[in-house]
Amino acid sequence: GRRGKDPNGICVIMADDAVEKEELRGILTGKPSPLTSTFRLSYNMLLNLLRIKTANPEQVVLQSFHHFQNSQDLPDIDEKLRSATLVADQIKIPQQKEVASYATQLEQQEELDSKIWRFALSTQ
Repeated sequence: GRRGKDPNGICVIMADDAVEKEELRGILTGKPSPLTSTFRLSYNMLLNLLRIKTANPEQVVLQSFHHFQNSQDLPDIDEKLRSATLVADQIKIPQQKEVASYATQLEQQEELDSKIWRFALSTQ
């Protein structure tokens, strides 16, 4: 069926060999394999879309099955993020001020190391 238009779809099984009755029953009544889109908007595809004056590359992405699948997961992802944030907020760190100070010092050290490397490489 067509996504968003048909409540059901049709599937045709074209088996090369005879399928056992139990195996066929499992195929027909079992849990379906998830469909995962491998759609990737390539540079060539964008160029071809830009060549066509009526085509809108942004619309192509928004109407793709890949975008549809990812947008379906957003509510679950948001809920997991909220839950993880609540858990993280409950964590108490002993000597939190000292730990925060140490983290700041590490960031400053990384920044200084980066500046030293850039200076050393620029003088060669």
